[in-house]
Amino acid sequence: MNYFSDSDADEIKRWCTWFDSLANGADPGLLWCMAVFPAALIQVYDLVLPVDPSQAGTYISRLGMITGALLANRDDKRHPQNPPDPFRGRVMPAWGAVTHDRDDQWNTDVVTSGLFVYVMAAFARRVVDLSQGAPDFMKPNYLGSRRVDALSWHLIIWRSSRIFWAVRRPLQNGCKLYYQKRLQPSRN
Repeated sequence: MNYFSDSDADEIKRWCTWFDSLANGADPGLLWCMAVFPAALIQVYDLVLPVDPSQAGTYISRLGMITGALLANRDDKRHPQNPPDPFRGRVMPAWGAVTHDRDDQWNTDVVTSGLFVYVMAAFARRVVDLSQGAPDFMKPNYLGSRRVDALSWHLIIWRSSRIFWAVRRPLQNGCKLYYQKRLQPSRN
């Protein structure tokens, strides 16, 4: 098995296939398997950048393609293929799947969505950092368009995480917890 596809187009196709599988009832554990690839790519990029900026440029470019595929496959972008979350009564700007511990219904979970929000935030931060002191070979080809993307990712990331704030429950110590008690399907 290859960790990544040979081309950006093939990589996007692979991510879309994974999300199609989730929409068709694949085990939601697939979300966790998917998340390790871009998370590892972020770490490899960070290690390679000081040693070989040209190779690091390849990694950040691929990471940009993956973040684009993530956004394109968010539940609110795939509706009506991805149904509303019955526990929240709407299609969420997040990533969900049919979950067995929630009555085999579609569920958008803050934790699994956070896996992909992390990837998008890590990509955005690195592109903005690069635009400050990028190697010359990266500026004209890549960073011009991706810097705009990176800045827009911040708003997307905020919206994807903010949507879960309403379901937090207060704890006795004043902290907030996302799920203190089991959510019940909404009756809309």
